[in-house]
This record gives sequence, C-alpha cells and structure tokens, in this order.
Amino acid sequence: MIVGAVPVDVPRSPYYEKELEVRFSRSYGPGRYDPRYEEGGQDYPLGYVRWTEQRNLEAFLDLLASGGVRVAPLITHRYGIAEATRAYDLLTGRREPCLGIVLDYPDPPVRQTRLAARATTAGHGGLGVGLIGPGSFARSTLLPAVQAVPGVRLRGVAAATGLTVASVTERHGFAFGTTEADEVLADADTHAVIIATRHHLHAGQVIAALRAGKHVYVEKPLCIREDELRPILAAAAAAPDRLLMVGFNRRFAPLVGRLTGLVGRRTGPMQLHYRINAGRVPAQSWVHDPAVGGGRIIGECCHFLDLAGALVGQPAERISAVASTADSIAVLAGYPDGSVATVEYFSFGHPGVSKERLEVVCDGGIYRLDDFRSLTWDTGAGRGTESAGTQDKGHRGSIAAFLESVRTGGPAPVPLADQVASMQATFRAIEAAAAGTGLVVSRPLEGSVGGA
Repeated sequence: MIVGAVPVDVPRSPYYEKELEVRFSRSYGPGRYDPRYEEGGQDYPLGYVRWTEQRNLEAFLDLLASGGVRVAPLITHRYGIAEATRAYDLLTGRREPCLGIVLDYPDPPVRQTRLAARATTAGHGGLGVGLIGPGSFARSTLLPAVQAVPGVRLRGVAAATGLTVASVTERHGFAFGTTEADEVLADADTHAVIIATRHHLHAGQVIAALRAGKHVYVEKPLCIREDELRPILAAAAAAPDRLLMVGFNRRFAPLVGRLTGLVGRRTGPMQLHYRINAGRVPAQSWVHDPAVGGGRIIGECCHFLDLAGALVGQPAERISAVASTADSIAVLAGYPDGSVATVEYFSFGHPGVSKERLEVVCDGGIYRLDDFRSLTWDTGAGRGTESAGTQDKGHRGSIAAFLESVRTGGPAPVPLADQVASMQATFRAIEAAAAGTGLVVSRPLEGSVGGA
C-alpha cells in the first residue's frame, strides 16, 4: 500500500511470480476530490461504497474515543509557536529522533477579515472600484480592463481565502483585501463593484450591491434561475440612479461595432447563423453543477443570444431548441421584424477550428465575422474585409463603457430590459429543448414517390 506521491518503479518478475499487488491510497478514501460528494452532500450508498471519506473519519474518531487508537506515542516533541524555527531545525537537521512535532498556540487566533495593502496607489479620490471574486478570468481579463481606464482607483477586493486576498491585494494594488464581500460593499469610497464569483452567487450579490448604493457590473450570467430575475429587477427599480450591467462583452467588440454599422440601415429582415465551437470542460467542473454553475448553456449561451438580439436590434419573441448533449444545443430565435437567428453551441468539435463564426445575411449582402479577428462582406456595392489584428471580444470596451457611464452619470450602455431579455431567451431555450415540442416529420406515404 503506497501512501503519498512517491516515485514507483515496480520490477515485474517478483510481482508476477508471487502475484503481488500494489495499491495507492487516495487521501481520506472514496469521495475525495468529488465535488458532488464533498460540497454537494451526495453520499455514496452503503452497499455501493462501504468506506467513504466520511465513514473513514467517523471510524477513526470512534477508535480515538474508545482508546483503540492512541496518538500520544506518535508525538515526540512539542514547541510553542514562538519556537517554530527550532521545530523545523529539528526536522531538517535530524539531531535527534523525531516523529510527530506539535506546535502549540497560546490563545485561539483572532479572526481577521481585512488586509490593508502596504503600498498602493489606490487611495481616496477618483472613481473607486471594488472586485468580488478575483478568479483567474477576473485577474487576467477584467482587472487589466479596469486598470486601463484613467482615473480609476482600486478599492477593495473580496475572495474566499486569505491567501488569494493577500496575493491579489498586493499584486494589483487594491487599497484593501477581505474575505467578506460585505466589507467591499460597505466601503464609502467604492462607487462601483465588479462581481465575478461563481454563477449561483450572482443574483444575491447583485441585489446586495444595489441596496448598498453601488453601481454593478456582473459577469454573465445575471442569474441561473428565472425566478431570480424579479427580485433583481425590484432591487434595480429601488435604486434608479445606479447602473446594473451584465458582462455581455461581445456587443462591444470593435468588429461587431463595424458590422453593426454595415447592416444598420437594412430594409428587410436578417438571418444570422452563429456557430460556437466551445470545447470540452471537465465533467467535474463546477460549471456543470446546476446548483452552482447552472450548466454551460445558461453560463455561456446567453452571450450569443445577446449578440444576436443586439444585431437585430430587438429581443427575440419566439425560441425553439434541440439539445444533443447536456452542453451542446441548437437554438432558433425568431424576432418581431421577421429576422431569424440560429445559434449552434457544441462541446465536441475539433479544438483546432476557430471557436466562433458568425454569418449575417440581409438586403442581398453576406457578412462573416471570424473569431473576432476578421470581418468580410459581399454586397451589391462590392466586397470588403477588415482585420482586428488581434482577437478582441469586447471585454475592455464593455468595462470602459460601464465606468464612463458611472463617471458621467450617463445612461446605461445597454438597457437593462435588453439584458434581461437575453437571459429570458436563454431560459426559454433550455425549456424548449427539454420539452421537445418540435413538429414530427411524417414518413413517406406508401405508394408515393420514393415509396414501395
């Protein structure tokens, strides 16, 4: 039995001849690393797994209580925390035999939730911006977009762990870091907050931020259940001078702006075909959990339905959909002016092919947007092409537009009604796919053309 991560080089002959077995011990037992078990509380049936992580711990505690296991002989040294250096010197120097070393703390540690940065340019004055949820996307994409806007001061950042708080506070120059989101919302010098937490937290944190008098930029989706929309709208109505904006950044991509200008004077309906080669996400990822991530359709397809509605210039009024897998779906959206958008989102495509391709047809012209890198068109007036140089999905443009509206007191860059309509279209697509209400195609009648 091998415990821990150690090199293994097993000679075949003696193990083969004696039919020996080598087994690796997973820490704590079955259930470890399974978020549905450890975080969601979904236990394994006793007849299926006898010794789960929890039952192992229960059995060990029972043995401690009964005296069946004695840990005192394992402890060879004790040091106060002030002498921790001596403990590590003993481990590394091996001046005397040692097995278990215990570090004693004199008093229970005092819970500290706020960390003030030692040196920062983010002080008072200017437009104060806070961040709740500094995950990898927020650090790599959203924060650089915020810091590119002149006159912005980074105030507070809230994360789940102190280690992340310390790292992000110091590295990005926040005025303070905390493990409590409420501290960011209570900061008088914070005018706007960016919410980039896991999806199930968005609705509650949006409402709390609006009630705290903050302008809110929330990463998509706005929420993961349709019944969360009404309380969000109520909170927004109670704070009419506060902006609420969802991170539907693709509206703000430079090439989308160019495309909007080209088709903006159309006289007839348009047809859009939007193909998204999303790629696979590991099955154990939280985004698949309906209670936490809401699933990839809610978490990502809202992006593409929003862009379709923005190009048409009105929200969809009819939605139908067919799902091939839990994270692959084809959505057909109909609009009041006769326009139609097809959104094909799938996870099982080839990773070497571009992720997004949008084709728009209207008034005798065809326009193709490839992965937000290039735009080409063929119209009665001729052919054209435009390149973005590098891929730009509009993240910086979206953040900049939001902060500019906050600074100037201007209107919302995107009306809240349009953002809610995009979420509703997404919820309708999931319902339509689940209902399977499409029309049945009849088989050829016997004796007809092509029949027997």
